[in-house]
Amino acid sequence: MNELTNSSQSNQAMTDLLATLSSTQAFIRRLESGVGPVLKQLPELTTGLQKTTTTATKLLQSLDGAYGDNTKFSRDVDRLLLQLNDAVRSVRSLADLLSRHPEALVKGRSGTRIE
Repeated sequence: MNELTNSSQSNQAMTDLLATLSSTQAFIRRLESGVGPVLKQLPELTTGLQKTTTTATKLLQSLDGAYGDNTKFSRDVDRLLLQLNDAVRSVRSLADLLSRHPEALVKGRSGTRIE
């Protein structure tokens, strides 16, 4: 037992272990010094994020209330889209008629007289 504890290998292992412990302690001190300021700012950052989230939620609720599903604005937009659809359909019909009968632009539809 005496030879094992006093051997050069045991002494080297103890020296290496002490060096590793010392390096680990230095690393932890550096880590604590770097993380410490960030941890101090964490409550402030959290509060800011909560305020931002609350503001965004209020904005979305306001937009939904003003422009949501069952508002006058929404109904007016739906009505406008229906009218635009009708207008596009009419223009398409006119374009089809003129592509088949270009003379209709000057003469009008067949069966009607333009004077």
